[in-house]
Amino acid sequence: MKKYIVAKTLIDGKNNEQLKDQVIVIEDGKIAAITPLSSIKKSEMNPDFTYEVNYTLPGLIDCHNHLATDIGDEEDQMREHTTYISLRVARNARKDLLSGITTMRTTGEKEEIDFAYRRAIKE
Repeated sequence: MKKYIVAKTLIDGKNNEQLKDQVIVIEDGKIAAITPLSSIKKSEMNPDFTYEVNYTLPGLIDCHNHLATDIGDEEDQMREHTTYISLRVARNARKDLLSGITTMRTTGEKEEIDFAYRRAIKE
C-alpha cells in the first residue's frame, strides 16, 4: 500500500532551492518518488495513509554522539546500573530520531550498549 507525505516545503539537499507543494510517495517502506502535488490525482491518495507536513528535509547525520550520557556529570552517569543506562540510550536515540537525525556514529558506550541497541533496531 502506498503512503503519501504532502510537504508544503521540501528541501532535497541537491541545491539551495526550496520546492513547494511536493508529495513523497512511499512504497514498501521506501521512497518511490518525489513529485509535485499537482501531478497526483487526489483520488489516488488514500486519506488514511496521507500525511501533511509543513517542512521536509533529508535526514541529518550526527558524526559524534554519546547516547548513554546527558549533559552534566558524565562520570557519575556512567556509574549507574547498566540497565538504567540502556534505557537512557533508547530515550536519547528516540529524541535524536524525532529531531531529524537518521544516521549516527556513536563513539563508544559502556559495555558496548550502542552495539546491542543497533542490533535491537535491526531485529
